[in-house]
Amino acid sequence: DTTSIECDEIEKILDNSKFKKIVEKEFSSDSKYGIFKKAGLAVGDIKRTMEGHTDKGEGVTVVRLKSNADQGKFTQGATESKAGEKKYWKVNREMFGDIFVAFPADDLVLMVHKEDLMKSILNKESGKIDVSETMKELVGKVAGGTHWSVHETKRSGPMPDFGAMPGLGIDADVMKAMNSTKGNARRMDLSGDTIDVSTYTLYANSDDAQKVYAWQEKKKEESMKKFDEAFASDVNSKLNAAQKEAIRNMVKGADIETSMSLDMGPFTDLESSPVPFGFF
Repeated sequence: DTTSIECDEIEKILDNSKFKKIVEKEFSSDSKYGIFKKAGLAVGDIKRTMEGHTDKGEGVTVVRLKSNADQGKFTQGATESKAGEKKYWKVNREMFGDIFVAFPADDLVLMVHKEDLMKSILNKESGKIDVSETMKELVGKVAGGTHWSVHETKRSGPMPDFGAMPGLGIDADVMKAMNSTKGNARRMDLSGDTIDVSTYTLYANSDDAQKVYAWQEKKKEESMKKFDEAFASDVNSKLNAAQKEAIRNMVKGADIETSMSLDMGPFTDLESSPVPFGFF
């Protein structure tokens, strides 16, 4: 089963001058995108990328292009095989190892590192990838963002009892609620110099979410009193002031939503700026 998904709307990101360089730098990595460059494509030919990981740690990458893929260029020198009636290819990337490639649609490129995983995906109905109800719920909260990601918390047995953490001001009841998380999701939207960020943490029930929310609000109030003194450096002052005013926390049923809107106008080089949450 798929336990995490990350999606980047490359076409939207490239329209933003401040983030364009970050994506172009990532595309320059032959280990990840060498197969596209070999097929004669540039980063501007990509519409969207999506990466998923299974509960076994296996990775799946799906790339949607702006136009149909030239399958001949992608598979030149590759070894063709079939999963049922569906074709896939083993592509040798020299120092980066083999990768298995298929084309579920004319403009889609599917890539995995393990042949058994490729066969499993292609043998499913319409090449669909299994996701749980928790994953579907999390995706529904963030899909459509310029960048979004979801992660489901998988447990092999009963939830452990970690007890209290008095050093952090967490009693046993709050700690138990914190450890009931089912998963989390994040969405970022770009508009000019502004980044709108929303994160969601889904808990086992609304009572657990309320307990964690109350603790977060208490700690937030305490930390804000020390905020200006702790982050008074010239480099971070504008961003931290924006965070202080913009962070919003709310509880909705069994999940906690945290959102903020940040003005990146003061920063001209985002590769060295303190972009929140490790954007990309």
